[in-house]
Amino acid sequence: MNVSKSQIKFVRSLQLKKNRDEELLFVAEGLKCVAMLYARFELVRCFIDPLAIDMRCEEILSIQEDAPQKLHIATAEDISKMSSLRTPQGIVAVFRQSTYTPVSPKGLCLVLDSIQDPGNMGTIIRTADWFGIKDIYCSLQTVDCYNPKVVQATMGSLGHVRIHYLSLPDWFAQLPQSVSVIGTLLDGKNVYASNALPKNETSIIVMGNEGKGISDEIRKYITHPVCIPSYATGNTPIDRPESLNVSIATGIILAKYRE
Repeated sequence: MNVSKSQIKFVRSLQLKKNRDEELLFVAEGLKCVAMLYARFELVRCFIDPLAIDMRCEEILSIQEDAPQKLHIATAEDISKMSSLRTPQGIVAVFRQSTYTPVSPKGLCLVLDSIQDPGNMGTIIRTADWFGIKDIYCSLQTVDCYNPKVVQATMGSLGHVRIHYLSLPDWFAQLPQSVSVIGTLLDGKNVYASNALPKNETSIIVMGNEGKGISDEIRKYITHPVCIPSYATGNTPIDRPESLNVSIATGIILAKYRE
């Protein structure tokens, strides 16, 4: 099936959150990312440039076998018009969003308090997946996990982690007192110190906004504040890094927790 102008326009429209929310759809690009998400999400449409993607590869044959009516042959120009990437990768797919009922936290969970950058968000999701986290709880101000830049940065991990958007203050207020809440604060305990990270049956790690950190209304729920010390040797502030990227900080804390 060839691609129509209306299909191109519709796929492009899904770059806007209001349209994704209305249609409950999202877009993914790149063969590896599409293939991983295909195993977890309902495929609505898949557009492929056969000059860029081998139609005989395992991933495409699987779609041809399962849902041939959802597969559309596209030109490089079609893909370029639909793509949000500077260098389109020859395949654009539209998937249906999954909705999850927020469940009580269990095991190790991650909370994101107003993360704004899509690249950070996607990297955090991918990192959380690597360290075995199944649930991420996000403030309503956190960037949309179905933002195209977030989807690409997750490299398919979006299909392995449940993302919940909710009022964090209300959610924290209902948590049992037995839950350990680890938060990254400047005056926290050195994360490399022994017993800095409690490993209870249920533990929550809170990561704050890129510029402002953890908000005051969430900070009061933190039971175990920690910090990642800087080892920079500059004598003045201008000689030292101002801060650590939140996605990298997340990886460091998760690695320390899992060791």
